[in-house]
Amino acid sequence: MSTQAKRLTTRESARKQAPAPVAIQSNSSVPAWAYAVIAFVVLNVAFFLYGPALDGPFLFDDFGLPFYSRTFAQQPLIHWLAGVRPLLMLSYWINFQMSVRNPWTYHAVNILLHTGTAALIFVLFLRLLRLLSVENRRALLCAGVASCLFLVHPLQTEAVAYIAGRSELVAGIFVVAALVVYCKPDRTVLSWKTAGLVLLLYCCAVLSKEQAVVLPVILLSYDVFLRGRSLRDALRSGARLYYPLAVAGLIGVAGVGALLARSATAGFNVPGLHWYEYLFTQFRVWWLYVRLAVLPWSQNADYDINVSRTFFEHGSAFGLLGLVAVAALAWRFRKQYPLAFFGLLTFAVLLAPTSSVIPIQDLAAERRMYLPLAGLLMVLVQALSRMQLATGMTMGLVTALLLCSALTYERAKVWSSDVAFWSDTVAQSPEKARGYTHLAYAYVRARRCADVVGIAGRIPARIRDTPEFLGMLGHAYACDHKMEDAVHAFERAVQVAPSVGRCFALASIYRQVGRAEDAQKAEQKALQLTPRTAYDFTLLENWQRTQEQSRSRAFGR
Repeated sequence: MSTQAKRLTTRESARKQAPAPVAIQSNSSVPAWAYAVIAFVVLNVAFFLYGPALDGPFLFDDFGLPFYSRTFAQQPLIHWLAGVRPLLMLSYWINFQMSVRNPWTYHAVNILLHTGTAALIFVLFLRLLRLLSVENRRALLCAGVASCLFLVHPLQTEAVAYIAGRSELVAGIFVVAALVVYCKPDRTVLSWKTAGLVLLLYCCAVLSKEQAVVLPVILLSYDVFLRGRSLRDALRSGARLYYPLAVAGLIGVAGVGALLARSATAGFNVPGLHWYEYLFTQFRVWWLYVRLAVLPWSQNADYDINVSRTFFEHGSAFGLLGLVAVAALAWRFRKQYPLAFFGLLTFAVLLAPTSSVIPIQDLAAERRMYLPLAGLLMVLVQALSRMQLATGMTMGLVTALLLCSALTYERAKVWSSDVAFWSDTVAQSPEKARGYTHLAYAYVRARRCADVVGIAGRIPARIRDTPEFLGMLGHAYACDHKMEDAVHAFERAVQVAPSVGRCFALASIYRQVGRAEDAQKAEQKALQLTPRTAYDFTLLENWQRTQEQSRSRAFGR
């Protein structure tokens, strides 16, 4: 037999072993009104579970969002859409038109987005299972379990309860919608209409968050590993989609590169963190994410993770060996368990943009697992589709859903107030300075200024003497009418690390104690610096507004 004949025989054999597309089975057993009732119940469940966070305040990076800047918020819509995530900003603009800065509506929109994505997850999993010829009732059950777990899993809390985490939700709903459109089990030819719709959804996802640029890899993997096509056949039959996707993807990658080039919190300019150190650390962080997906306790909004400066530091080598072992096993059994393999590949592809070689200041963040969790759920669904669903198994699934729901409700309570949030963060990461600074700010906002002084007496000097904490300590002293202590704290903060916000805060304290000349010097110093943080912009805006009011009064006289 010739070499070419052997190749053709091998390819034909692989196609026979691969799952063949099947027609969608009838859903006549489930009437349309039942789906409406289920949707109503699911929406109420989502609002109940995240109810404690609905009235929660703005937190952390929320203060850096456009709507929190009075100057920016007054700009026309075109200014909101001028950045790298215009669709995300559009959602914030709509919220701002609805309620200005009432956090309730922002949280409610997040919950609606999350519920919509969970519904799309149900449709997606149902289509994947029918492609693999899973019996209809079992497919409905497995897809229902997956979508419910996606909805109530406590690992999703950060993306849903955190207003600044909405980027994951907006990009996520577009990514899953694109997969739903593309993954029709009975599709034989890719029409221009389907290709155009998938391309549109892909562009919307990338314009919501840059990490969605990897979606074409998942689409191609679906054709190769679930539909059983060769890479060449997949590219040829999907030419209407893949070539435009390649162009859009290259534009997206270029945009991401330009963004990373000027960012100090993500990219190759993050201070004190090389790309290979970040990669070594992520070998461990991936296992943290898997553990949180399987055993979701000890959650933390600000993980304190040691950087692996070398390949062997802090167990990074073992982390990589574990990942390689899982990848090898998945590849070995990819034909016996195609959905599990596709799920692990989807998990890896979706997580790679934030957990590989591009450094990000925060080494781990739970919201990054929002969509990758769906990939891990495919592994579970593969197992459920092969198992006997006896009474014990059913009770186990119900118990798991109830337990996840209870954990999500408890976790949502942490997001109900800034004091509760930062108290929990400090308890989870007691050696990390950032949590103490934000807890001090939360106490100042709650007028619990004496508590800040109490914190200062308990924390290590290396944390107490950071400029961020000294600034909050100065605000606490001023709140507690200890003006000289406030002056001393702000002077130390400015001396350690001068910034726009700290200089303006010091100037304000100087004026309150009658040191007008020193206040003017501090203001001049502030105006010579470049505002970089939300705190800087807020105090600069306050100072500008005060100056305008003073000029108005002078003109009036």
